[in-house]
Amino acid sequence: MIFSSVEFLIFLVVLILLYYQVGKQHQWFVLLLASMAFLGYLSANFLVYTGLIITINYFLGKLIEKTSEAKKKRRWYFLGMVVNIGQLVFFKYINFLIQNINLFFGIFEPSDQVPYMNIILPVGISYYTFECIGYLIDLYRGTSKAEKHWGIFASYILLFPKLLAGPIERSKSFLPALRKKYDFNPALFNDGLIQLFWGFFKKLVVADRIAAVVNTVYGNVDEFTGLPLLVLLVLQVFHMYFDFSGYTDIALGIGKLFGLRLTNNFDRPLFAQNISMFWRKWHISLTTWCNDYIFKRILLRRMRWKKWAAVYGVFMTFLIIGIWHGAGWNFVILGTMQGVAINYEFFTKRQRLRVASHLHPYWVRFFSRILVFVFFAFTLVFF
Repeated sequence: MIFSSVEFLIFLVVLILLYYQVGKQHQWFVLLLASMAFLGYLSANFLVYTGLIITINYFLGKLIEKTSEAKKKRRWYFLGMVVNIGQLVFFKYINFLIQNINLFFGIFEPSDQVPYMNIILPVGISYYTFECIGYLIDLYRGTSKAEKHWGIFASYILLFPKLLAGPIERSKSFLPALRKKYDFNPALFNDGLIQLFWGFFKKLVVADRIAAVVNTVYGNVDEFTGLPLLVLLVLQVFHMYFDFSGYTDIALGIGKLFGLRLTNNFDRPLFAQNISMFWRKWHISLTTWCNDYIFKRILLRRMRWKKWAAVYGVFMTFLIIGIWHGAGWNFVILGTMQGVAINYEFFTKRQRLRVASHLHPYWVRFFSRILVFVFFAFTLVFF
């Protein structure tokens, strides 16, 4: 059941009617059942597996909060990291690791090959894994409280509008939102409908039409040279933006239909004047998550390195962002290029400002946006 299907629209209408008819204290339960039905429709196995991961994180969160002894607390926290990162690595990266092991040992023993594993990536695993990790980190740091109600916690992880393509929601703000009781709000509901249909327009009318061209060229890339490839370089940026932001608008619009406000993932990123600004406007929930739980942690642990701590932190953060998008060396290159670009901006900021001071602000903005666009377009080749 995809968002643009007739089945989903019928599902959504029935769900809205039920949501506002039941007692307000049961609204979270309606969302939980709907999310379980949504995932179960895609795969019963995925539903069972995700339920297991939710239950493990739920009990680990309670153990982390109630354990006062530092060593035991650290053990529960470490176990949570192993479970969440381990299952993500297994499902998403195990065959990539096997491929590289075979390439390496094939140099010495070409006949010895580790067999690939026939596994299917669970729906939404990249998103809900980060949500679970962030939840446990907040508990370990003592900056939030463990959720006492399994159903509320499961609703947070499984919530169907964000399950397929995010955004990555923070437990500190979203768990309390699920506990609230919502009256029907005509203004918010209308706003949600507008955003929902705007998302469908971006995805179905714009992105899917561009995809027909992009996929044709990439599917027969050896047959094209010159101008068609340059056009592809530009079109793929708009395809990626309208496709991904379209999904985000659909998710945000659905959330508003139920009184929930999900995190906006895009803020006019194609108008960014540098790569740092671009990543503050593109896939916002991912980049802010990585900033809070990866980059800042690296800075704290490497303070003695001074400015090189930031350099290292940027590289590691964007390497993880690159790999998070997929298993392959192309994603490693993608993340590395972003890290190089942002560090370049950091070390050349003074010189670039000096040059910009001699130019009209309009042309500075214009050429800066063009350069960011071209750089991002080039990196999407690896994506």
